[in-house]
Amino acid sequence: GYHKLWERYAEQGSNPLYRAAAAVESRRVRDAEVALCQRCDLVFASPNDIDALVAAGANPAQMRETYHLGDAANLERPALENNSRQTSLLYVGNLAWEPNAAGLRAFIETAWPRLKQYYPALRLDIAGRGADDRLQQLAADGHGIVLHDFVDDLEPLYQRARLSVAPLSFGAGMKVKVLSAMARGLPLVTTPVGAEGVAARHAQHLMISDSIAAMADDIARVLEDAQLWQQLATESRQLISDRYTWDGLFQSMLSAMHQMDSRHTSSALPAPVADRLPAYAPVSPA
Repeated sequence: GYHKLWERYAEQGSNPLYRAAAAVESRRVRDAEVALCQRCDLVFASPNDIDALVAAGANPAQMRETYHLGDAANLERPALENNSRQTSLLYVGNLAWEPNAAGLRAFIETAWPRLKQYYPALRLDIAGRGADDRLQQLAADGHGIVLHDFVDDLEPLYQRARLSVAPLSFGAGMKVKVLSAMARGLPLVTTPVGAEGVAARHAQHLMISDSIAAMADDIARVLEDAQLWQQLATESRQLISDRYTWDGLFQSMLSAMHQMDSRHTSSALPAPVADRLPAYAPVSPA
């Protein structure tokens, strides 16, 4: 649940007053989320949010998995190539959202100077609207950092990049930026928060660094190891194709709703709704 976002900020924020306020907000949101769950017959949430809600007191029997999925067209595009002449890292995210902005600031302050020391030509392309003055100043001082604001078509940036980065130290739910990069087959380096909810393994589907500062070492490892780069590119895309597609998600959700409805009525769904639903079949996880 989103109470985890506030809980993590309360634990990690730099301003004591904001941390105290976040702790109060976390408890308020947690209680509201559990109360809403108790009023429902069925609750759809990401796997990590289900864990948080059940730990807070929600009924696990009501829970079914759902996901925030990325651009399905990424799976249809040709595979990217590992070109050593490409020296760009890619970040995609709404910079008006504080978990994104805070993570990116920490990356520029801690990981980026180390990377530039060893890779002077390295560039960081940042696609996302809402960068505040602090982030704009960090980008201006960071040497090789380019703010693109909102980008309608990410494909040119995907084509230019060697890696995607998702530095996050707090947040909730599954991260669309993570799933989108994996679907495109662009090797990704992130943190445990960035990878949570995704059935991915470190150094097989993506790189999961212990902290934002530690991302520099994993980025360097993938830049230097062509075999690892190719494995991440291939395996990440295969995982998304197998488990995280819109068709599979909708079919699974429809199956859960039909099963719930059959427990309450002798028919499936009410006719006006059933007429609008496509045929479905239960989907088993890959």
